[in-house]
Amino acid sequence: MTDADVVLGYIEHHNRPETEALLLESNLIKRLKPRYNVSYRDDKSFPNILLREDHPFPQLLKHRGARTTKGVYFGPFASAGAVVRRKVSPTQPRSSSQNSVRSNFAYLSKRWANDLTAADRAGWIALAVANPRTDVFGNTIVLTGLQLYQACNRALASIGQAYIDAPPATLSAETPGALTVVADTAGPTLTVEPATFNTAADGWVILAGPQQNPGRKFIGSALRQVKNGVTVLAAAQTFLTEYVAKFGSLIAARAIPVGMVYINKTTGALGIATTTIEVVA
Repeated sequence: MTDADVVLGYIEHHNRPETEALLLESNLIKRLKPRYNVSYRDDKSFPNILLREDHPFPQLLKHRGARTTKGVYFGPFASAGAVVRRKVSPTQPRSSSQNSVRSNFAYLSKRWANDLTAADRAGWIALAVANPRTDVFGNTIVLTGLQLYQACNRALASIGQAYIDAPPATLSAETPGALTVVADTAGPTLTVEPATFNTAADGWVILAGPQQNPGRKFIGSALRQVKNGVTVLAAAQTFLTEYVAKFGSLIAARAIPVGMVYINKTTGALGIATTTIEVVA
């Protein structure tokens, strides 16, 4: 202390960490601005976490200094290390199929940026605007050109067809209609037959989910591809081997959700998917 210092009072801070005391001291100095706070002064302030509010997709970042940027501030923190974003290990790591999906999206994004011409990208954007989609809540949504390009090419890949870069003139595919599923532990047997068979223009994908209690509703987005092909169907299609490999053996009195969708082999356009649920006999 110097001769000019005057003790005005004290603050009890029992059983508190040293960092809290330092933060309290920092806040009091900033608020009261004492004249003789010259010892140990540096040009840095304590770091904060800032969630910006000046953009539709807010940025989360570390911030020092005056709070002039519009947003929500958290802090201050005792050290910069306390606010550094750290790598988080998920409790349920991504499966190999999820990693494959992410890699595929990344690959198609690079193709979009590097391989497509400006005319191709403009064509996909126009095609997306001309073909809005309906989400699960019934809302009409318009995909970006990149999203539609990825969707069509991922659909083509799911039936073993080559990627396309040039946007197709139209997007259309057939619909399988009502499905007839036979699931029986005797044999065992697991087949699906659509009311309307595909033509040579479309490939097909059979979807299914894990067995569940009868009467329980299922979410269509939870179905997984179990079998695909590009041949023209003319009868019920068996998928027992593929189902057992993914979900396990059939269990009597359990229900199996099943779906089918047709995909245009040239454009990657998806038809309307049909789903049903069948109790195993």
